[in-house]
Amino acid sequence: MQILEGMKVIQITQFIAGSRCTQLLADMGAEVVKVEPPRGDTLRMIFKMTPGAERNYSVFNCNKYGIAVNMSDPQGREVILKLATISDIFVHNLIPGSIENLGLGYEDIRSLKKDIIYTAMGTIRMPAPGLGEHNRFILEQWLGYTPDEVQKLYKQGTIL
Repeated sequence: MQILEGMKVIQITQFIAGSRCTQLLADMGAEVVKVEPPRGDTLRMIFKMTPGAERNYSVFNCNKYGIAVNMSDPQGREVILKLATISDIFVHNLIPGSIENLGLGYEDIRSLKKDIIYTAMGTIRMPAPGLGEHNRFILEQWLGYTPDEVQKLYKQGTIL
């Protein structure tokens, strides 16, 4: 028996920090459900642009279940809320405020399941309250976009 066997985790993350965090939980026996937008995780798309890097996505997401959900659609939101009622841990690393705008913030999830562990982590993200400009420039350089292009992608919802 593994130490986290029987624990259920919802993962709504992009990039490496969230995937690595929940990879460790899955490696210790937790049942992890990775939720991606219908177009796929941003990290998946980035790894596709670099030949040979696709396997990294598999490494970060092994031992997990995966589903595609449009969380901005009421039916998609309901899927996440139903998962929350049977989960022990909720992990996200979306832009501060974005998950709350979807009705999936701490208070929303906690109202359904009082003992859920709700984890919100920060990574390299778009400008948001409390994030410095240097984080945005690192992301822009990494993706090869100009600041205006990144802002356009962000507003379109391409980058969460």
